[in-house]
Amino acid sequence: MSNYSTNLKDWGAEGTEYPNGYSYLEGDQPVDAWDNYFNYNVINDIQHLIGLTNDRLESDTGSSHPSSPEVGHISHRTDTPIKGKETLYHYDSTNSEWHRLMKADGDKMTGNIDMGGYSINDTSGTLTLNSDVHGTGSVTVDGKSTFNDSISIPDSSIDANSVKADGSSLTKKYFQSSENGEAVTGSLSIVGIVGLDNNETMEVTQAAMIKHDLSPVSSGIDLVLSTGTNKRDTLLSGDGSTIFGDENPGVTYTNTSGSSEVILVAVDNGHHNTGAGTNEKVHSSFIAKVN
Repeated sequence: MSNYSTNLKDWGAEGTEYPNGYSYLEGDQPVDAWDNYFNYNVINDIQHLIGLTNDRLESDTGSSHPSSPEVGHISHRTDTPIKGKETLYHYDSTNSEWHRLMKADGDKMTGNIDMGGYSINDTSGTLTLNSDVHGTGSVTVDGKSTFNDSISIPDSSIDANSVKADGSSLTKKYFQSSENGEAVTGSLSIVGIVGLDNNETMEVTQAAMIKHDLSPVSSGIDLVLSTGTNKRDTLLSGDGSTIFGDENPGVTYTNTSGSSEVILVAVDNGHHNTGAGTNEKVHSSFIAKVN
């Protein structure tokens, strides 16, 4: 930054403003009040310009950075266009480094973004990422370690072990299945199979169970979690009046057996329960996540 000073002293009297366009004619006597006005304002304006000069950030333009940059120095580089656009850099005197300025208002940022321990705060719009996200830290939204909205990530582009919440890996597996057939009395009609390692938890987030003609299933027919031998939980219970078209059962089951376990999601018509006493054509489905 500049450090310019002037030998001019402050002018005392402010004087009186002279008429616009006035000038001395040959032989005119000076008008003290007008001369004072001129000198007073010229000196004030010069001092103001000196202040602006000393306070401004230094800037340069060219094909290279200046060799002796100052604090906050701005460098306009003409030799390193990003997608055809010239770029601005600022000088970080603390670390003796040049940093390219971020683009905004529709321009695209390219290359790596090093936040240096700071954060991006977006209070109004949407942050759209068109490529991969890599990081060794955490993602925080609204000051918490959870998201207030959903995150949509294609299955092919995410390594679950690299995404963490509260220090735990989000190694979730998703299971989905549907079945349309006859629930034979005294039996389990399997809709899907979920394998659980020891201490793994499955959460059923969606389930459906209706007759093939879209009417309610009969009382005594349930959609259950079972090992085949033992019932682990009930997802939906037929009552002859309720159509279970798209329900969240809110059922969570954790395998604490000490070894792996196979869980059946099945329509129970008298295997674990009393049953309906007759065969019934049932359509059923479920969605579950395991971690």
